Amino acid sequence: ALAANDAVRLFVARARAVKPDFELDESNRDAVIAICYRLEGLPLAIELAAARVKFLPPAALLKRLDKRLDVLTGGARDLPDRQKTLRATLDWSFALLSRDERQVFTRLSLFVGGFRLDAAEAIAKDLAVDVVEILFSLADKSLLRHQFEADEPRFWMLEIVREYAREKLEELEDVAVPARNHRDHYLAFTRQADVGLLGHEQKRWLELVEREQANVRAMLRRALTHRELAPVVEAGWNLWRYWWIRGQHAEGRRWMEGALEHVEELAPDLQVRAYFVGAAMAIAQGDLATASPWVQTCIQLAREIDNRFVEGVGHLGAGLIALYTQDLPAVEQHLHRALEIFREDDDWWGRAHVLHYLWRYDAVLGRAVEEIGELRESVDLFRANGDESGLVLVLHDLAMTTLLSGDVPEALSLLDEGFNDSLELRNRWYLAYCFEALGCVTIVLGDLVAGARYFGLADRLRDEVQTPRAPFDMILYAPYLETLERQLPSAELQAHREAGRAWAVDEALANKPIGTAGHGKAA
Repeated sequence: ALAANDAVRLFVARARAVKPDFELDESNRDAVIAICYRLEGLPLAIELAAARVKFLPPAALLKRLDKRLDVLTGGARDLPDRQKTLRATLDWSFALLSRDERQVFTRLSLFVGGFRLDAAEAIAKDLAVDVVEILFSLADKSLLRHQFEADEPRFWMLEIVREYAREKLEELEDVAVPARNHRDHYLAFTRQADVGLLGHEQKRWLELVEREQANVRAMLRRALTHRELAPVVEAGWNLWRYWWIRGQHAEGRRWMEGALEHVEELAPDLQVRAYFVGAAMAIAQGDLATASPWVQTCIQLAREIDNRFVEGVGHLGAGLIALYTQDLPAVEQHLHRALEIFREDDDWWGRAHVLHYLWRYDAVLGRAVEEIGELRESVDLFRANGDESGLVLVLHDLAMTTLLSGDVPEALSLLDEGFNDSLELRNRWYLAYCFEALGCVTIVLGDLVAGARYFGLADRLRDEVQTPRAPFDMILYAPYLETLERQLPSAELQAHREAGRAWAVDEALANKPIGTAGHGKAA
């Protein structure tokens, strides 16, 4: 494949061969760059695309590239016949493959975004073939690309090649068998992820899931299309922590809603999981009207099938909704029931989360500083078990509490840790929380402009992940936001928040006050 600049130069040169007055200018530059990107820098594909400029301007050509194999025809007259259309070139290469190579090559088209060796072996597990040898043979023939990741090869096809292989797959065999192999492999992968995302291996598994997310999405999409609901719900249950940590609440909710449209077809143990995951995502989005009945159904079903963990997280969710809607008696009822279940079952993860939200309940009652022990116990549980995701929001609340008690250096130190964890997790939602708390700190330090800008940056981050501030968050921030509104003219305050929305995260961090372990600008 050609580098971007080389690809554009090749396109322009070939376009001028068929249309001498063709010029790359402001009117077509973006379309030409997009065409070269869509064709992945493949020289023959770019030459064939450029040949169409005689009749189609670049913008019109770009719109037709969804069917690249049909559009890219009519190469230069001096090309061999097999290279005058991209399809003919691929047909020629395909004809040279052995029967086993053809079968594996076409099945590999089911992968999206690349695949590892074990995945390739899984998709061909019903074939009596040497998958390893075939993979490297296909790579030698330029039908596969590969690179090493952590001492293991990862393979992928150019999209044009994958499109061709997918067509051939449907000609050669029933797609159902390799599709089932693909589904089973990635469902097993999500089971491993469920375990890995919970403890000390969390960061590693976040990267592994991200790398395979396109394949998981393809599996989920195919399963929903064919009304295979059980794999969708099981994968959702296994991946909900990933969606939560990475701020992909809308996506997680969308998959579960797809399954819940046919909830009567799900067994009770799958129904309860779908309701829980859907409710968790809806709570994160601030859609309590949808989340509340799902949570109540979750609790009821969990009792009926004696699933104590789901009953516990159901009460945790119900307590959180009650906290956000200021139904304080319900908060205490649900959170204490959840804590009872998690303590009886020695579930550290559940206890850590419940203790966190019990502190939030106490904060609403004006006991934030007095009950700080709940937060510290929650921090200890998350740290001891390597759950940085759960830790960040507790660090945020602990920083706000220490700020309330006047200990600015300790608040900054806690936020330093929160920022580091959020960046490593690549979680914009958590970053928003940390910037909001940092805004409160800078307001206390007297830098109202920086405080407003930090809140503006948090506004943008929350918009990007479609996760609004919860009502409780506003209770924590209210005194500091009131200071801004009282001391800055309305138009000026709005201008500073808008400036913050345009602030790059790295730039904002470089200008933050220094905590005991931070890097930034001294207050």
